[in-house]
Amino acid sequence: RGEYLETTGCMFMLARRFCGQLDHPDLDPNAVDQAIRNLVFLASAMQEHPELVGEFVVPSAGSNSGSGSGEGATPEGGTPLAWLVKRMSQMSVRKGDDRRIAVFKWFAAVATTQSVEIVTSFLTLMIDPLYRAQADGQS
Repeated sequence: RGEYLETTGCMFMLARRFCGQLDHPDLDPNAVDQAIRNLVFLASAMQEHPELVGEFVVPSAGSNSGSGSGEGATPEGGTPLAWLVKRMSQMSVRKGDDRRIAVFKWFAAVATTQSVEIVTSFLTLMIDPLYRAQADGQS
């Protein structure tokens, strides 16, 4: 049932793990698709129930490591969903078609499942990686 997700901190832990799965150099296409679906669900759950996310911090804007260590400053709004969008945006910094495509699929899914106001607030974080990929000649 839903008790597991009602544990404070569980959504953040799951989101970090799914992001780590997408940030792995050897991506299994089936696992990627499932991780994207899971992260879309978690994005909605985080938006609806931020009190269940627990402690979270956002990787700093200059971090290219993609390690997801979770250290750094909180973005504008400081919401769990803001952390997740920032993390996904940072994952697309490093070149790699599979990783970038997975991030772009997640952006598209979130853009269709969240309200216009929410999507608009994160538009820069979504468009910058798309521009970067186009400028790099990838994805």
